Amino acid sequence: MSFDLKILILGQNEPTNFHSTIDIISEDQEQLRYQTIWRFMSSMKGIMYSLGKTYENMFNAMSLIDTSFDNPKEYPYWITDEDVISNLTPMRLQKEYEVELKKLLKQMLQHSPINMIMFMTRYQGGDTEILCGTIKLSEFLDYIEKDKILFNVCYIIENDETSKLASI
Repeated sequence: MSFDLKILILGQNEPTNFHSTIDIISEDQEQLRYQTIWRFMSSMKGIMYSLGKTYENMFNAMSLIDTSFDNPKEYPYWITDEDVISNLTPMRLQKEYEVELKKLLKQMLQHSPINMIMFMTRYQGGDTEILCGTIKLSEFLDYIEKDKILFNVCYIIENDETSKLASI
């Protein structure tokens, strides 16, 4: 099994070279890989990035994130299919990458002309596209701390300042 951690910078036209201890691959062509199962995310205009580490010539996010298949799951109430629910497990960010990932999320939001990114972690299995509507970055970071971000769900994240401006 391998883990993917994808971030789509919405509205971005050219890839950015981010400097990080996390390996980041710009995958504007990679969107085709998810085109049939993540149709909405794949159809959004922007640049897709894959975050992870390379270990023994394999690139994936397993050293950054983990999950527990044994813990009780919280999941969106409208999902009733047990096969779909079985693939919704909590994302656990490895402590050593916590500060770096939070920094990267802020930087990536700044590179979006519309101040929005899409964030998805995925493991093999679960070919149902589930989206969580717009969420403020501060709320998303709080959910990470509380293990409330689910694998196989795409989250639309916006800057805190953007959402404040929108409410005026």
